[in-house]
Amino acid sequence: MSICIIAMFVAVTAEAQPYLYSLSYTGGVKVFDTATNTFVPNSIPLPPAAVGFAVSPSGDRVYLSGTSTIVVVDTATHTQIASINVPGCLADDAERVRVRPQNDILYFACMTGIGTFSLFPITISGNSYTVQPAIVTAPGQPIGIAINSAGTRMWIARRGVDVLAVNLQTNATTSIPAIVDTNGLTDIAYNPVLNRIYVPTINGVVPIDGNNDAVLPTIGSGGMYAVGISPDGTRIYALNTAGAVGVADAATGAAIGPVTGLTADPRMALAVNPTNGEVITLGNMGSCAGGPGGPFQIVNPNTLAAGPPIPVPPTYCEPRAAGQIIVAAVQPQVAGEDSPTLSWYALAALVALLVGVGVMRLR
Repeated sequence: MSICIIAMFVAVTAEAQPYLYSLSYTGGVKVFDTATNTFVPNSIPLPPAAVGFAVSPSGDRVYLSGTSTIVVVDTATHTQIASINVPGCLADDAERVRVRPQNDILYFACMTGIGTFSLFPITISGNSYTVQPAIVTAPGQPIGIAINSAGTRMWIARRGVDVLAVNLQTNATTSIPAIVDTNGLTDIAYNPVLNRIYVPTINGVVPIDGNNDAVLPTIGSGGMYAVGISPDGTRIYALNTAGAVGVADAATGAAIGPVTGLTADPRMALAVNPTNGEVITLGNMGSCAGGPGGPFQIVNPNTLAAGPPIPVPPTYCEPRAAGQIIVAAVQPQVAGEDSPTLSWYALAALVALLVGVGVMRLR
């Protein structure tokens, strides 16, 4: 009986290489196929002043946020399937969006007053989204959000101030002293293996213990643009303002080595491939008049050597100083392949029952 059930589930899905989504302030969305190292054409619209980016836990949805609008993208087709309007949000470049790991709530932080932001929960039911009243209103500008695996705690980086910890069960908040980069490039990373948050700041990467919000010894030094976590949670990759990428032990902070072979192009962001651990760096943006953006480079996690530059298509620009680019690797579901649902379990149980009845009759 168990053999029948196992065979049914093994045949349900197949592994797919993830896509990488990247966006610039005005240059649109680029979808990068990591299996072929090519860009996939798309017509995904950007909301005004888009700087927020989130991926659903299953990888089948991408959320792009700007001002008071969130665009929902189907990663199987790379097309928009919904648009969410959040009333009360002001036109500002400080808004961020994240999905709870349980995939039931989308959180959107946006400016709702002069020097004040609010955190809105948006409930998810299939392809329907309902904006709920704000659960937090606090001073500052949100420029990075992380949520723990249990979906009970959130950390919000506030530009040039600190990190605000939010208890999502009680909505209580606590300030954690970690000065966040004043130019707003920060987007914090969460390590589910160690339950730690990593905050790229103007003076290194600041780790925070997710169990008690304790600030741990700083990793590295100097201004940091971005940080990524290896799939097994053992490494962090930190991109500094000079365009170099350093690698450190996620638990101890000890240096493992720099990435070699990167071009002289300035780079603003990085992403870690959740399938094979490769690191993808993204160069600075090109001319908004239609010139090409800075190239992608793929870093081998075993040798820490960067591969040859991969040119980015034109009209991918960033007119603002320092550039705000959000990059993340997503694992989409293969079109036509479904995750196990109740119907699969019911079918498996029915097959097992029929096999059992047949065995009894043979006796």
